[in-house]
Parts: sequence; C-alpha cells; structure tokens
Amino acid sequence: MRYWSPTNPRELHEQPLHTERVTVWCAISRIGIIGPWFFEENERAVTVNSERYVSMIVDFFLPKLEEMNVGEVWFQQDGATAHTARRSMNILREHFPGRLISLRGDLQWPARSPDLAPFDFFLWGYLKSLPEEMPEPNPDQWTEVANKFYLKTNFPNCVGAVDGKHIRCIKPIKSGSMFYNYKKYFSIVLMAVVDAEYSFISIDVGAAYGKEGDSTIFKNCPFKKKLYSEQLNLPAPVVLSNTDSFPQPFVVIGDEAFGLHKNLLRPYPGRGLTQKRKFFNYRLSRARRFVECAFGILANKWRVLHSDILIEPDFANDVIKACCILHNYVRRRDGYNFEDTLSNSLEDIQNENNSGARQQSLDVREYFAEYFMKAGAVPFQYRFV
Repeated sequence: MRYWSPTNPRELHEQPLHTERVTVWCAISRIGIIGPWFFEENERAVTVNSERYVSMIVDFFLPKLEEMNVGEVWFQQDGATAHTARRSMNILREHFPGRLISLRGDLQWPARSPDLAPFDFFLWGYLKSLPEEMPEPNPDQWTEVANKFYLKTNFPNCVGAVDGKHIRCIKPIKSGSMFYNYKKYFSIVLMAVVDAEYSFISIDVGAAYGKEGDSTIFKNCPFKKKLYSEQLNLPAPVVLSNTDSFPQPFVVIGDEAFGLHKNLLRPYPGRGLTQKRKFFNYRLSRARRFVECAFGILANKWRVLHSDILIEPDFANDVIKACCILHNYVRRRDGYNFEDTLSNSLEDIQNENNSGARQQSLDVREYFAEYFMKAGAVPFQYRFV
C-alpha cells in the first residue's frame, strides 16, 4: 500500500509472524490407510514435537491398528526429529519389538526412503475426496461464487477465472522437446479455474506438454469439455444488476489465449479500441487477477514450485495436485498473506491465435461491454482508462 500525505498518518499494519500451514500424518498398510491425522490445536496447525507425536501414536494410531486386526506389524518411519526422539522410540519399541524400521531403530533405514513415496500419492487422493476441498459445484454454489466475484470486482455472473502456468521440471527421459516450452526450460502445465477466495475450483495437471499453448491445453481439459457441453450445472441465465431484461449466462473469464464462448469471456484484442471496449477489458482484467494472485499464493507457500521438480512427470503431477489441494485446505482455514499475492514466480502459457468465435459469444461480450458503460458503470473505471 502507498499513502501520500503531507503528514505522517502513523498507521500500524499487523501481519502474522509465520505463514499459514497444515501438518498431516498418515500410515499405509497392506490392507488399507490409517489416517490422516491433522496436528491442530484450537483449529490451527501446530508443529510436531515428540509429545504430540507420542500422543497421536497412543491415542489414534495404535487403537486404529488394533481395529484393523492385521496381526504382526512392522513399523517404518522417516528420520524426523519428533519421530526418533527417545520418548517416541521407547513407545514404538514397546509396541513393535524387533520390528521397528527407522533411524535408531531395530533395522536402520535411510531417513529419506523411496518406500515412503506412496504417502504423497495418498495425500492427493484423500484430500480431493473431501467434499469441501475441491467439490464439483452445484447451481447454488456457482451462484455463491458469482456473488463473491460481484462483491469484490463488480463483475456480474462470473463463476471463475481461468489461466495456465508452467511448473518447472527436469527433462524427462526420451522426451525430446515435448516438455520444452517457449521460455526455454522444461515444464509441466497446470491449468486452473479459481474463485474469488483464491481457491481452486478445478485443476488439470500433466494433460499437456510444456511446449503447448493455453488454447490447446484448455481444449483438452475436462473442465472445458463440460463447460462447452453445458454439463457444469451452471445456473440458468439471469438479468444483470440494475437491469430488468435480457438475461445473461454465467461466465468464466480468461485472457487472450482462450477462445471466446458464450460461457467464456476474453478481452477485446488489438489497439485503438473504443472507450467501451477499453472499459470492458479493464473490468475483465480486474476480475481475472484472482487467478494470477492464486498462483502467486500457491508458489510462495509451497516452495517446491520455485525450482525444478527433480522427479519424473507422473510423480511430479501428484506433487502439484497435492499442493493445490493443500492450498485450498489452508485457504479455507487460515486465509492468506496479502504479500504472497504480489509476486508470482510461475510463467504464463504462450498465447495462440484464436478465431472463429460464434455470433452468440460476440453478442454476450458486447452486452457486458455495453452494461459496463451504462447500468453497470462504476466511478473508478474512468480513472484507469
């Protein structure tokens, strides 16, 4: 924030000392999953120490293990300090005598064992299954998303902002130039639709190679197929605020890389635009920034996205998906840091020429442009155009 004044306003701005986070534990056995267990106190994530770890083992894990009736069990864990503290090891040795695979255990094991990788796959699947983390919205939920967009951006009937980003990765074996993008590095593409709370409504990871552009990627995205075939359960068209006729469809908004559709609006292209078209582009950009900010929050929270992911694409896809789900989990419980929305280390997808828009799509965009000039005009738009 910048403040111009001849006097010092002596404003005090407070922000949390630490960024928001989630701490989760789970176990995998031959007959199923135990967990997950979220380390929380007063509905906020806490650091795992030996006391909390032992409490979880005694009060949660051991009773669950007994319910599963799996017989003689070998217990394997990584080398985290809380896991290998004397207090923790004493409890584990007591319940798994001679069957403890751990640093300082009965069978020494590398602290970063590849056998622990299944947990990363499980975390994506489990959190995605929670109905509140990334649900497929019904008409009432779409309406709620649209209401929040209108409240925050003055853009009516908007149910999401869509964009794609490159996630850096190492060159996959025998992939040639398939993952090599226009920014001259190897990448996996994350395509996402975001709501007005910076949470992901829909994501698509790894369905396209890094060399492809937004329009090509979106064309093969399940969200696009449902949107264009009218299978997203969007509400019926409604009249816009301050009008009493000509109901308009609910729309997703994107940049110039996406093709125009009656349910997907993009800016007017070119230079020398009329004032009406400039106002439309400004209002659309003001609402579309939520997807850019969401990517910034994602990358600044999960720092694995700041550099090359040093694993093969199939595994990297699950890591990225887990980051997105955890992003939603943290957003809904702890909010976000405003500073994270100001920077975005993820690269945009290359724009491609999109033509052939249908007349109905042009009519919808033209109606919104006219609306922003008249019934939907806001005073501040004249200062920025």
